[in-house]
Amino acid sequence: YYPNPFGNEINIKINNLSEGDATVEISDMLGKIVATRNIHLSHSGNGEFKIDVSGLSVGTYFARFQSSTFSDVSRIVKK
Repeated sequence: YYPNPFGNEINIKINNLSEGDATVEISDMLGKIVATRNIHLSHSGNGEFKIDVSGLSVGTYFARFQSSTFSDVSRIVKK
């Protein structure tokens, strides 16, 4: 996830995962999901995606990436 801290948009770069569907969820510090993006990874398992988060307040959030073969949670900060 970059940039971090981010402004009105956050970029997600995916490398070397299996082809298929994946989901990115942005949640606040209380665990409430505030943004979701469903994506499809190409045959190479690579891709770059953007999420518009202009409606979010300044603060700390968690970004969760979930595919059939990989899961990751990262702390992100909106400036």
